[in-house]
This record gives sequence, structure tokens and C-alpha cells, in this order.
Amino acid sequence: MIYEAAVVIRPDAADTVVEAVKTIFSEVIESTKGEVLVAEDWGIKSFAQATSSGLKKGHYWYCMFRAGNAANAEITRRLGINENIVKNFIVKMGDDAQKDTFLKSYVNPFTKTF
Repeated sequence: MIYEAAVVIRPDAADTVVEAVKTIFSEVIESTKGEVLVAEDWGIKSFAQATSSGLKKGHYWYCMFRAGNAANAEITRRLGINENIVKNFIVKMGDDAQKDTFLKSYVNPFTKTF
């Protein structure tokens, strides 16, 4: 299956935390014989509304990947125990056969050229 994931990291977290998130995804996906299709650091963005803990911004990181349910469970578990992660989600996009379609239609929402 093809999935996409977004992770919001505390804006005051060190760059090593962002690298750790990238490592989590690459290690887990590769260990389950999956494939990372797109991995992008979207940088620090403002929230529409402050969180309950008072955060007004977050560091966004995006990933599109091909893997199975075991990878999703392990990624969710690892992100859940990291105190620098504000939010994260994984969404199923479609079957492996649609991989080329998803890659061709992917547009970064923060790109200035459309």
C-alpha cells in the first residue's frame, strides 16, 4: 500500500530531532521491505490556533512511502514515545500499482510554482 505521513515537531527542538524523525521512517520502512517515495522538510509553519500547551508554531515534515501495516504500527509507536512530536498521522493513499500516479501528481503545497 502507498501511504503518506505528516509529522509536526516542536519548533524549539534541535535539528537532531528532525534527523531522528527521518531516521525512524527510513529504518522502519526499509526493515519491512518498503520504500520511501517522497521525504520533505517543510520547515516551521504557524498553526491556525495555538495548541493546549501554548505552541503557536510547529516544524512540519512529510513522507510518502510504500509499506505494510506493520511499518505503520511501528512508526506510530516510535513517534508516540518521542516527547518532541506534537502531532503525527498516516493516511492510506492507495495500492502499490498506483505508485507512479501518486508520484506524478504530487505537488508540494509550499512550492511557489504551480
